[in-house]
Amino acid sequence: MNAMNSLFGALPMPGSSGAATPPPEAALPALIPTAGPFDDDSWADVEAPEEDWGPEDAPPPEDEAAAAPTWEERQDEVSALVARAQANAAAARA
Repeated sequence: MNAMNSLFGALPMPGSSGAATPPPEAALPALIPTAGPFDDDSWADVEAPEEDWGPEDAPPPEDEAAAAPTWEERQDEVSALVARAQANAAAARA
């Protein structure tokens, strides 16, 4: 005999009460608004952004040092730090 049956044997299992389960749509809000502020064509007048930016949008050469390093530059820095740490560890063991 299951000990849980003696404690909860008289309780019905969830969802087994015989009542029909409502569809999930009844509990969830509608994702498509029926009427609202987005029904007009206000976005029709918006211009698309330029696909790519050219050299005129690039930072000037004197500001290049202030620009964030590229991923490759960061990888090179980290590789150099790891190599230095490994060399220091090898020297400490010797």
